[in-house]
Amino acid sequence: MPVARPARRCAEVASQVRARIADEVRRPGFLAVTARIGSRLCGFGTAVRSADPAPEHPALGARRSQERLAGAVRITDLVVGPAARGRGVGTGLLDILLLPAMDDRAWAVTDHQDTAALNFFRCRGRRQAVYPQPGAHPAHIVLLAPRHPALSEIPVPP
Repeated sequence: MPVARPARRCAEVASQVRARIADEVRRPGFLAVTARIGSRLCGFGTAVRSADPAPEHPALGARRSQERLAGAVRITDLVVGPAARGRGVGTGLLDILLLPAMDDRAWAVTDHQDTAALNFFRCRGRRQAVYPQPGAHPAHIVLLAPRHPALSEIPVPP
């Protein structure tokens, strides 16, 4: 069950997302998509091509960030309203956002506690590339596309 956030915290998060998207929209390869059911907006997603060379991601370190993320499409937002969940909206948005990743070099990051997002990506073949260290906070999980070239190096957990 989702935890309600105080209104002030929601406003802060919304402001941070707006600022990030305003910056990303100027980057080459930025893509934004929306989904509607009838005339109602029910979801949106954004993606951007990662820099090459890639900046170091704290969960991966410098070498693995370069190998796995440089030049790949990063899913930066994928949001579906509660009434539209389970109707294929998220999958449709993801499919469109991944079109520029023709070689399947794509990735996403989510919080290790966001089980809905983890299940969504895992059910669509995304593989976890990083496992959080015990006690690490916040623990981000990097998920790679099903045919990402780096997956051959990552062991499949039992």
